[in-house]
Amino acid sequence: MPYRTLHRFCVAEFGFGKQRLTVRVMDGEPGSELQVDFGSMGLLHDVTTGRRRVCWTLIFTACYSRHMLVWLSFRQTVEDVIEGFEQAWEFFGGVFKVVIPDNLKAVVDVADDVDPRFDTAFQEYAQSRGFVIDPARVGTPTDKPRVERVVPYVREAGFRGEKFYGLEDAQAHMVRWCLKEAGERIHGTTQRRPVEVFRLEELPRLLAAPTSIYDLPIYAQPKVHRDRHVEVAKALYSIPEGENLVGLSIHARLDRQLAKFFYKGRLVKVHPRQAPGGRSTDPADLPDGKRGYAMRDLEYLKPDGLIGTAGWCRQQTIGLLAATSARVGLGQTGRLMQAIPGECSCSQSGTTRRRPRHKSPESAQVAIPRRPLGCRTGSALYRLW
Repeated sequence: MPYRTLHRFCVAEFGFGKQRLTVRVMDGEPGSELQVDFGSMGLLHDVTTGRRRVCWTLIFTACYSRHMLVWLSFRQTVEDVIEGFEQAWEFFGGVFKVVIPDNLKAVVDVADDVDPRFDTAFQEYAQSRGFVIDPARVGTPTDKPRVERVVPYVREAGFRGEKFYGLEDAQAHMVRWCLKEAGERIHGTTQRRPVEVFRLEELPRLLAAPTSIYDLPIYAQPKVHRDRHVEVAKALYSIPEGENLVGLSIHARLDRQLAKFFYKGRLVKVHPRQAPGGRSTDPADLPDGKRGYAMRDLEYLKPDGLIGTAGWCRQQTIGLLAATSARVGLGQTGRLMQAIPGECSCSQSGTTRRRPRHKSPESAQVAIPRRPLGCRTGSALYRLW
């Protein structure tokens, strides 16, 4: 069968090759939907590097009034996208109930027509500001038609041909352009001025604008090391021993105040947020046999029942160890404390002498007890010197 015959049959019976019919969708309620698209504007001078870089834009368009904001950026990270949304809420004077974004990676991790998976940081941001995310389907520009055709208009009418001295200068120009030229024009579809329609009908119906700066958290998946600590944002945090997580990766969420750690959706530890180079260790997270050494706790190393005994060498040794433990080493201190008996056979007291040689000014101020003959505790003490 010739292809031409097959083609005529498919066109006549199944409509093959014909343009699909479309149905115009209503604009919806005022103040309910905001469509967002991401696009490239062109090259722009970067004052920090001295080079020309590709400038990206987030275009926010109100579905009902067609009022819009253009937000410029050199990057496409979650931080930049959230900053753009924050500026949009300030520009519009409130928050829209539903946001229809493009499938950019900062918003949607895995695109799906029915069950998309959002980026954790952006989803938490949406919950904080009170709007719902309804992303457009992949390869379906008709899901956001109010903003789709605006990208070429913004590039040609607002950006191209202008001379900017940097990103801040370009951003200030685009805000003025959105308010004056784009906002005051007669829209081709509505035949009304977008800024006037927005102020009269949409602005009173928006959610309240944010009054505080959003605290963008840090998300990470660190691995628990053998010392039962994880490193996030160049700081160390301890993980409980009883969780048996050594060698496994856990989820971390850090904000300005707290550092929270999760394993399979379960909260396992909360620490105060530390600056880079800091360390937060909970003594309860360490093994019992090593807790005193790790925390340099001399009181923890003292055996039960030995404190307050009448032995002269015991009392002298405890006082000397308290003054010199940092110099002689915590390991030697702990071993000596274990070797000290509860009672000592010697009965000498009060006689002291000063060490003729010393390694530090601190050790020169410590009174060394004379070693009684036949005293094992005194012998062990003097071996430290």
